[in-house]
Amino acid sequence: MNFKNIKGFFFDLDGTLIDSKLDFLAMRKDLGISLDIDILEYVESLEDNELKNKANAIIHHHEIQGAKNSVMIEGVTEFISYLISNELPFGILTRNSKFCSLEMFKMHGLEIEHLITREDAPPKPSPEGLNILKDIFNLEPHQCIYVGDYIHDLKSAQNAGMIPVLFENNQNSEFKEHAKYHFNCYKTFLNKIKNDIEH
Repeated sequence: MNFKNIKGFFFDLDGTLIDSKLDFLAMRKDLGISLDIDILEYVESLEDNELKNKANAIIHHHEIQGAKNSVMIEGVTEFISYLISNELPFGILTRNSKFCSLEMFKMHGLEIEHLITREDAPPKPSPEGLNILKDIFNLEPHQCIYVGDYIHDLKSAQNAGMIPVLFENNQNSEFKEHAKYHFNCYKTFLNKIKNDIEH
């Protein structure tokens, strides 16, 4: 994979740039749903407003705790600084709420201009959030990568016609087959980007 012609660098947030240590098992337990049910799809399916509000409150509680416990993934700060200093189009698409995303930005001193959350577009694997980002910069899908750590991220990139890139951790190697490129170290990834763009 050569990144020389890539113009747009879009990222998932939780588990890709910042690790919030979210306990999805505990969240599902509090919601009363099983492992095979998508959390946001479950909430969307609730027709009773009282139940929906209660479910959203449970999710918000867990996400706030996650934001407070979050840590920046090693090498991310340098990577973002490179994109910004070289004026490369950069944005985030997350299934998190805007409030909790901004809380994490504040905690870690990040200033992100282009953030798309679940309040702005249907959640991944829908391509709509990525379409919003590419349109902000007037880019074609094939000029963009989307980096994430989960199958929804890679599917969202594919659905948008973008290049899916997997940030590998110790628990997601089974998703590599859905990615065009994968890496487990931002320093290595940054060196690859620099080498491809500058040569």
